[in-house]
Amino acid sequence: MKSLENYSLRNDEGYHYKSAVCSVACAIGNEFESYDINSRIIELTQSYFNQWKIVINTYSKLDSKFQELNTKSDQNLTQDPFSEYDIHALELETYFSDYTYVLIISMKTLLDIMACIIDITVNRKDRSEYSLPDFFSISDPKKKYVDGEIREKLKSLSSNPEILKIKEIRNKLIHRGYSLKTSIAFSKTNQLVLTVYKGVDFYTCENFNVGDSFESFISNLNNIESQISEVLIHNIKELNHTLSYEVSFTFDGGHNSYNYKEI
Repeated sequence: MKSLENYSLRNDEGYHYKSAVCSVACAIGNEFESYDINSRIIELTQSYFNQWKIVINTYSKLDSKFQELNTKSDQNLTQDPFSEYDIHALELETYFSDYTYVLIISMKTLLDIMACIIDITVNRKDRSEYSLPDFFSISDPKKKYVDGEIREKLKSLSSNPEILKIKEIRNKLIHRGYSLKTSIAFSKTNQLVLTVYKGVDFYTCENFNVGDSFESFISNLNNIESQISEVLIHNIKELNHTLSYEVSFTFDGGHNSYNYKEI
């Protein structure tokens, strides 16, 4: 499990994220749309960055406790059959399960907010909450949120196996009565793995590797942002194939900074 500090997510001011999709949305809202649509775009971009912060902070908490666990000895030095590592792993079981639950939900929610930003960028319509798209429904031709090259690109990106796995596990946890349980054995490991199971059925379960899933998600998120923004810039005629806005977010501790600027 790679430590958060080994990702290129920080600058001198804190954890930093520049969003290409948010930049396209704000370019449209600021230059071509009404005050109401522009205000809604700002709301959605800030919600997107807030959700990204939750993903980062949640992984940070899991990483910190996992490193703490691996400082404990897994050797039995007394007649007690359990080592210091075993005891501490048992104490952290609920912590790992709860924060992994939050991580999975937050990763899926981040993608769903991106879909809402894409929708308002393309359609310039402030939808009520019950009619908003998610990352998978936005490319459904029956829903008619987007079409053409934009829809095909979103359909392709949403079919990524790692993204689909997050969706499927999230749905199992929320709608189908599944739970999470740590899969830590009696010796140290460099991977935090949780079992996704239902009731007392431990035979048809699947595993969720926290470190691998987070690393894949961060990589996929950057790729999704890059590809979608390029398609939007190409297809939205008002932009004239250029991007005149840059939107980013920085946080450190309790300080949040939303940055909107012309380029």
